[in-house]
Amino acid sequence: MALNTAKCFFILGTAISTVPKLKGIDVYEDRLGLRAFWIVSLAMMGIGLSFGVAGVLQTYIERLMGNPYMVAQQYMRFWFACVFGFGLIFLAGQLLFVKHILTLRPSPA
Repeated sequence: MALNTAKCFFILGTAISTVPKLKGIDVYEDRLGLRAFWIVSLAMMGIGLSFGVAGVLQTYIERLMGNPYMVAQQYMRFWFACVFGFGLIFLAGQLLFVKHILTLRPSPA
C-alpha cells in the first residue's frame, strides 16, 4: 500500500509541475488543486488507520481470545466499511485533481 501511495503522489506531483509548463502558464489559481491534495492525503491517512485498527482487532480476537477467523471478521466489518468510505473520498479527491489539471488557466492578475 505504501508503494502505491508513493507512486500516486509522485505522479500527482509530476503532473502539477509539468502541465502548467506544457500549457505555457506561469501563474495559475491552485485553490482547487490544494483542496484535492488535502482530500486525497486525509483519505489515504484514514485508509491506513482503518487497516491498522482492523489488523490489531483481528490479532486480538484471533490470537488472544482464541476465536476463529470468521468470528473476527464480524467485528472487522465496520473498519472495512470505513476503508471503503475513505476509498470513495480518495476517488473524489482524484477526480477533483484531474478536473483541476484539465481546466488549468492563468491566474487573473
